[in-house]
Parts: sequence; structure tokens; C-alpha cells
Amino acid sequence: MKKLFTLLCCLLLVTLMAGCGGQEQNPNAGKTLKVGTSANFPPYEYLQKSSNSFTGFDIDLANALAKEMGYDKVEFVDMKFNDLPKAIADKKVDVLISAITVTDKRKGYLDFTESYLSTSLKLAVPVNTKLDTKNLKSAAGLKVAVEEGTTAWHEAKRQKAKEVIACKSTLEALEMAIAGKADAVMADKLTLSFFAAHNLRSQIAFANDTEFDSAPLALCVRKGDKQMLDQLNKALNKYRHSSDFKLICRTYFGEEGAKKN
Repeated sequence: MKKLFTLLCCLLLVTLMAGCGGQEQNPNAGKTLKVGTSANFPPYEYLQKSSNSFTGFDIDLANALAKEMGYDKVEFVDMKFNDLPKAIADKKVDVLISAITVTDKRKGYLDFTESYLSTSLKLAVPVNTKLDTKNLKSAAGLKVAVEEGTTAWHEAKRQKAKEVIACKSTLEALEMAIAGKADAVMADKLTLSFFAAHNLRSQIAFANDTEFDSAPLALCVRKGDKQMLDQLNKALNKYRHSSDFKLICRTYFGEEGAKKN
């Protein structure tokens, strides 16, 4: 009888151990992922006034990755674009997503995930502009409004714009051009397309088909935070190959965006 009892206990212990070994532990269960963003850059991230909630491609992507990583909640922390690096360095947020272009300079103080999207810059002008837009190949000699701290800000300076007007947002830059305070606006082409189709319909247009500084976009983590970086890359690699990723590309960037990404 004792032998039978001992045998049953051993079998039960083996069964319990096998069960525990088959279950992958979720290190993020019950946790909230804090995501830093600058929510004034549609269609990537912006505040939808009707619901008073953040929306956009980057917002949907961050929510999907957090779910894949096992987080219970996502908290978006909105701030100025230039304040994002300091916020993550000071551990006020865990991740950054805000249509951030991968550059060598930024690699000096941030670690980037694999790219999730590629985009480029374009020039937009008021529809009543007197510029010869067909032959406008750069910002050289122009008063150009840009969102401060973005790659457009650096690119306009590199192209020797007559004056680079730093604005708090791309919308503010476009409004300056419409008011005649700037000749043109340089910004992400998808953001410009969004404003041309929505807020500023019939007020702005692309100068021409010329594109500048094609570059990848990626999420950022604190320098040296390999654990978070590895988790994000694993989730991103899986999600990028899903039908849901194609769906959000199509939702925010149209059919052409879905094809390219």
C-alpha cells in the first residue's frame, strides 16, 4: 500500500512539473506599457477630438505590439517631439513611437527597433502660390516652415533654405504657409497627404513629385535596454507579417500604403 501511494505521488509530481514546463511565463502580465508620443502628426498619431482619445497608425501599432508582448494596458504620454528622448532617458516612459526616423545622430542616444515603415519628405505649398512649382527641386532660397526637431528641420537647413521657420507642429507650419508667412512647408509626405485630404482641403498641395531623405521609421527604447528591444523586435516581426498590419496600413495610408508595406 505504501509503495502504491509513493508511486501515485511520483506520478502526480511528474504531471505537475510537465504542466508547468509547458506554460510560457508572461513577464508583462498585469503591467502597463508607457509609450511616449507627440500626438500632433496625423495619420501617425493625433488626438481625435470627438472621442478625446489618441488615434493613428503608430497608436494602433503600439497597442498591437503591447498585446503581443503580454501587457495588460497601454498608457500614451503626449509631449513635444523634442522632449521625447529626455523622457525615455529619465524613465518616464518605456518606449517611444512618433514617426521617428532612424538617423546616425539619434543612434547615439536611443536604441531603435527594426524598421516598421519607410517614408520620405516632400514640399507643400499654398494652392495660390506664385512659385514655379514644376521646377522646384529643393528648399534652396525659400522661407520654409517645418516642425522643429524633425528630419524636415535638418533637411531644410541642409538644402540651404533662405529661412527655416521652426513650428510646434506640421499643422502650424502649414497654416503659416497659407497665411503667406512662409513660401512652403517641408514634412513627411503621408502627413502632408492627410492634411491635404482633410483639415486643409483645397488650401495646400504638393509642389511636385520630388521627394527627399527617404528613411526608415522605428520605435525607440532607452540606450542599452536590450530586454525591451528584444521583446519589441520579436512582437514586431510577428505582427508585420500579419493581415492586421496590412489592414492598419490600408486604413491610414490607403491601398498604395498597404502594397508598399
